[in-house]
Amino acid sequence: MSQIRIAGQKILVAEDDTLQAMFLQEALVGAGCCVIGPVASLSAALNLIESGNLDAAVLDIRLGATDCFAVAAALCERGTPFLFLSGYPATRVPYDLRDRPYLDKPISVEELLRTLAELLLNPRRSASLRFEEVRSQLEPAPRPL
Repeated sequence: MSQIRIAGQKILVAEDDTLQAMFLQEALVGAGCCVIGPVASLSAALNLIESGNLDAAVLDIRLGATDCFAVAAALCERGTPFLFLSGYPATRVPYDLRDRPYLDKPISVEELLRTLAELLLNPRRSASLRFEEVRSQLEPAPRPL
């Protein structure tokens, strides 16, 4: 079902780990997506965003020695939905980007495709998919009275 909803979509992949990038590319191409990239640097991702229309993006939080948040900001400016995919804790995501889906590595192909399909179908509703699960890491538990 996810394959039908995401087939033909142009998906930017920003991932600096070669094996992870190959996994993402293979999964997305297998689902009928047109993969833009993958790219392993901030500048390459920003150049691709500037050069064409994207339907969505999958962003690793860390691209080499830098965070991907400038890429996320550029996608926000264009209204392009995206999700974070990282081995880092969700608490690294800046507060103003915490409404975006966040997936922990490693993930299955099914989880990636399902989340991406939900993001493309309804970007606003899917924004809290993963982040609600990690909210307890971000906010201290209430103290008993």
